[in-house]
Formats: sequence, structure tokens, C-alpha cells
Amino acid sequence: DEEYLRAATCAAGFIRARMRTDEGRLLRTHRRDRSRLNAYLEDYAFTVQAFIDLYEAGFDPSWIVSADKLAKDMIGQFRDQDTYGFYNTGALHTDLIVRTRTAHDGAIPSPQGVAVRSLLRLSRLLDRTDYFDLAEQALKAHLVPMRQAPYGHLSLLSCVDFLSHPPKEIAIVGREGSEDTKRLLRALHSRFLPNRVIAFRDPELDEGQELARLIPLLAGREPVGGRAAAYVCEEAACQPPVITPEDLVALLKLTS
Repeated sequence: DEEYLRAATCAAGFIRARMRTDEGRLLRTHRRDRSRLNAYLEDYAFTVQAFIDLYEAGFDPSWIVSADKLAKDMIGQFRDQDTYGFYNTGALHTDLIVRTRTAHDGAIPSPQGVAVRSLLRLSRLLDRTDYFDLAEQALKAHLVPMRQAPYGHLSLLSCVDFLSHPPKEIAIVGREGSEDTKRLLRALHSRFLPNRVIAFRDPELDEGQELARLIPLLAGREPVGGRAAAYVCEEAACQPPVITPEDLVALLKLTS
């Protein structure tokens, strides 16, 4: 729905433009044209997730770049160097008796789980093994509570599932806005695929392959016979490209 996409882009654009410091750090509140207070882990984790979601919805690569920058700042500010999880408060939060970590879900998913899943998704989209390793270490830091109370740690367990069942890496290549590209995207979004990442490239707008260098999943992918094509990969093993929605749906079922 284009209306939802415009609203999401507007909201995320406000955060990116108005709720960060000159150095790029995220701020928590905005009132009367002023943003203030250093953001917490939940602010970073959910914003990184939102930027990745926005890229996969509209394929503006600037959102992946922004997600990557925020993820790096999140790691630098919140990572527990001893246990490899993430603190709720950042290094810039001072005068604290203790820095706590929240692994269990509450009214909202655990920021720990959202942070880990965002790193896993970025690791696949950007081919960043360091993000993957950090996410895996954070999960290992919470194995005991996940085993003791699995229903209270579903966001973290969804990350375990992401690790246990390698995600589908789906590249769509075609002309932006063309009907054949839209048909493939509609077919893709018609299935619930929680463990997946999606990337898109228009060769006419990316003649220099800059986007393919940013997102390696797109490297070497081209339309087939002048028509938009979908490439579905798992663990670096890719199926032959398909060009019809029916073939894409069949391929997603086959690899499920």
C-alpha cells in the first residue's frame, strides 16, 4: 500500500533528520522543535529494525546505509564486553548504580531480541560476518533464561530459529515500477516468510553496480530476456532465476 509506505517514510525521515545528534547518535524525545536525551537500547534496536523494514518495503538503499550506521553505534554504546549481550543503557548514560539487561519480552518485544534479529538481517543483506558473530554471541549469553522460560523469550527464540533455519535471500532485478516487477513483488509478499531478506536492483538505475557492491546479494543478478527476474538463495546456494509469479511462489514452497 503506497499510502502506508509514504507515511512510514515520512516518520522515519523525521527520526533520521531531526532526532539525531550532529555525530549521528540517536535521541529519545522530541518536543517543541527540540530533540533531547540519549536514546536507550530499545530506541536503537527498533529504529534499526524499522530502517531495514523500510528498505525491504520501498528499496531506497539509503535506509540500509542508515540502519548500518545506527547498528554500529548501537554495538559501540550498548554491547556488554564481558557477556556479549546488550545493556539497556548506553555508555553515555552516566550516574547509574548498575547497567541492566532485559532479555524477556514484555508489553513490547525484548530490545535484546530485536537488536539481535536486526544484526542477523544486516549480516545477510550486507554480507557482514562480524554482525552475525555478534548476534550469535548475544544469543549464547541468554541460553539459560531461554531454556528456563521459553514463552517469556519468544523474540530471542525467533532469532534462534533464524540461525537454525537459514533465511531465504531473495533478489528481485528489474525496472523499478514496471508491471512485471510489481507482479513478482506481490507474489513474494503473498507468503509469510519470517526468515528472509529481500533486495531489489534496477540495472538501468545502477549501471555502475554501486548498489550491488553495497548489497552483495544483488551482484551478478540481471533480468532474464528483458523481464524482471527473482533469484532465491539459501546458504549461498541459488536456484535458477524465475520470471513469473507462479514460478516464484512454487520456488518459495519448494525451498520452505
